[in-house]
Amino acid sequence: MPRFFFHFTLHDEVGRDEIGTVFPSLEAAYLDAYEAVLGISFEMFRAHDDPTNDEVEIADESGRTLMHIPFSEILRPRQKVSVRVSRHATDRAIQACQRQTLRSRMLWSELQTEFAKTQDTFRSIQSKLAILNTGRRQD
Repeated sequence: MPRFFFHFTLHDEVGRDEIGTVFPSLEAAYLDAYEAVLGISFEMFRAHDDPTNDEVEIADESGRTLMHIPFSEILRPRQKVSVRVSRHATDRAIQACQRQTLRSRMLWSELQTEFAKTQDTFRSIQSKLAILNTGRRQD
C-alpha cells in the first residue's frame, strides 16, 4: 500500500511529515486529512485563532504533491446550487430525445442498406477481377 505524507502550513509555519502514513488509496488519505483539518480547526477556534488561511498538502513517497487542501475549502464548502426544473422543460427534453432516437434508428437503417450495397458491389468487382485474371467465370 502507498505511503502518504501530510505537510501542514499553520500560521505561515510549515510542518513537514517525515514519517508518512500508509493508506489504501489517495481518497482514504484525503478523508483522513479532512478529519484532521476539522480537528485542528476546532482547536484553533477554541484558542480564538483563525484557521481559514492554513492548508495541508498530501504528498507521495517521492515528495510529489498530490493534493493541496486549503482549510477554508473544508470550513466553508461551496453553497449548493438550487436547480429548478419545470415540467414543461422536462417534457421538451424528453421529446427531443425521442426525436433523436427516431432519427438515429433511421440513419442506422440507411447505413445498413448502403453497407449491403457496398458489399454487393465489392463481390461483383471480385468476380470481374477473377474473370480478368483467369480468363473464365467463377461460379
